[in-house]
Amino acid sequence: MNKIKPVLNLMLGTACNKKCAYCMQPRHGSNGKIDINLFINKLLSYIMAHHPNGLQTIEYWGGEPLLYLEYIKAIQNAIVDANIYLNRNPRIVTNGTLISSEFIDFCNQHNILVNLSWHDGSLSNAQLLKFFQINRVYITSVITHTHLNLEQDYAAWLRLKELSDQCIPWQVYPVHCTDHCLESEYLTKDDVDSYFSYLKTKLNSTDFFYKYILNHLYNTYVNHKAICIEPKCYGQRTLSIDLHGNRYFCHHIMESSNISYNIFDKHIPIAKTNPTDKYFSTSTCQSCPHLAHCLGNCYLSNQHDVECYWVKKAYNFCVENKDAIRN
Repeated sequence: MNKIKPVLNLMLGTACNKKCAYCMQPRHGSNGKIDINLFINKLLSYIMAHHPNGLQTIEYWGGEPLLYLEYIKAIQNAIVDANIYLNRNPRIVTNGTLISSEFIDFCNQHNILVNLSWHDGSLSNAQLLKFFQINRVYITSVITHTHLNLEQDYAAWLRLKELSDQCIPWQVYPVHCTDHCLESEYLTKDDVDSYFSYLKTKLNSTDFFYKYILNHLYNTYVNHKAICIEPKCYGQRTLSIDLHGNRYFCHHIMESSNISYNIFDKHIPIAKTNPTDKYFSTSTCQSCPHLAHCLGNCYLSNQHDVECYWVKKAYNFCVENKDAIRN
């Protein structure tokens, strides 16, 4: 029995109605034919046997999760009916293009946290107004080689504020430079320097948008430390499975090469080695004072040195500017 309550990442499929250049996911792959009731029965039995005290939370991932809304509804309703305890309410990450009244009602009924992943800003006012009907929401965007400041994000946030009369939390993350992300979006160390130089000009801003982003940065790279020091996306803290019970080393990559084993049938061995140790187990990572924050970063990254540089840069930026950020 695992004493650590994991985050359960449910990988619904990779179908998506967008083609973002910086997306780290493969543009193919799916769960194939699914017997959702069979999956739910096996999942509930597994949770009760291995995690009787519940889970940290459940997160629903695509592709675009709203293409799998019927699966999400069936699974979430079963989790509630079975009284599976969650430390945090479930989360869904969506591009927002398919938000419907059905989805809004479902999220509010289950108090689901919805992360609107901001891409090209193409959502109409009507679509955004639907988004604001969801009780628990926030927005994220990605820093890439072609997106090194937050001016467009801020303009979008002002638009949202005017529409909704709300100050929506906005979080920012660096791109993961995997094989599936276009190389034109890969960050360089100069890009990282440029972004933090830009961010320094916003230290004295009193605007909620920048204050929230700066505080989120501080919480991520200074305050937060993992409860278990292990590779970032694989171990006791995280359980990422598809709708057949295959466990994956990374919840973003639904490919056979990324499967560890099947949680419902461990007699089906697949992976002979653990690729998530690629950077994590090196002497450089193990001796790094930032390991509890980054956990070796993304093992699939083609720019590990740059992602490592980002973590150190973010930490130093936050420590050096602590008073301005936290005031």
